[in-house]
Amino acid sequence: MSKEIIDIINVIVQIALALIALGALIYAIRQYGLSRKRYIEDSRPYIFIELARTTHGLLDLVISNVGKSAAKNIRIEFKPNIAIYTHSKKKINSFKFLKNLKFLSANKKFSFYFGSIIGGKTTICREFSIEVSYQDVEGNDFSNSQIIDPRDFIELVSLSRKDIHDVAKSLDEIKKELKASNDNSKKLNNQVEKGLTHRDAAYSLLDHDDLIVLLKNLLTDGVEGVHNTYPMERDAKVIAKLARDKLLSKSSLSDDDKKLIKVLNRFESSDFDFDTQVIVDEFLAVVK
Repeated sequence: MSKEIIDIINVIVQIALALIALGALIYAIRQYGLSRKRYIEDSRPYIFIELARTTHGLLDLVISNVGKSAAKNIRIEFKPNIAIYTHSKKKINSFKFLKNLKFLSANKKFSFYFGSIIGGKTTICREFSIEVSYQDVEGNDFSNSQIIDPRDFIELVSLSRKDIHDVAKSLDEIKKELKASNDNSKKLNNQVEKGLTHRDAAYSLLDHDDLIVLLKNLLTDGVEGVHNTYPMERDAKVIAKLARDKLLSKSSLSDDDKKLIKVLNRFESSDFDFDTQVIVDEFLAVVK
């Protein structure tokens, strides 16, 4: 075999080896990319939105991170973008914590009062499309879409039709008396004696100021001689939570608002105890 033929064969072999090496490199890069993508997907955060029934006909919106890592810069957008609270014209997409929730750890959740479905014709009784976007701690972007419909919970409302009408009637009486009299303490206690423990659903329809007045009078006067309504720990917690949620829906918070929110949050704490009078005294000091 001549030297020229041998040289040609060597060149061909070298080219073949170079092509094999290049193919191996491309394959390795591709596998790395796939492995990286699988790693990101397997360890990613996942933001999930759902509704939770808190009491008769009242719903919280729960924002959960059901993924395996923390999420940051969470943005949630509702369609339609409507005002969900009767006491405010502020639309839901204007809430600061929905426009940019800074951080949510894995297996953690954040919730707030969403509204009432009592009667089946309230503002939130409709379908909502939700677009969620967020990042993991490394800055990788994620997004997902959801649909929620508060009307799915209507059949779970445990109040009968007669009970709903009774609550509405009682609510009308409360609001008329609150607006007609400066002696809120006496009027509120008369309403409390008519059946406070059956009015959790009606509380959500009161505005923030009425809730604060109601809570103040419950804590200072109570209802003597009625079983299990004084010191009314359960009722006070419900009212405090609603008052806090409605206060948080304001476009801006004053220093007094922030102090009040801090006190109202303590009503939900596990060490809450009316017997100590500490939380009661703190609340009364803030609302004076």
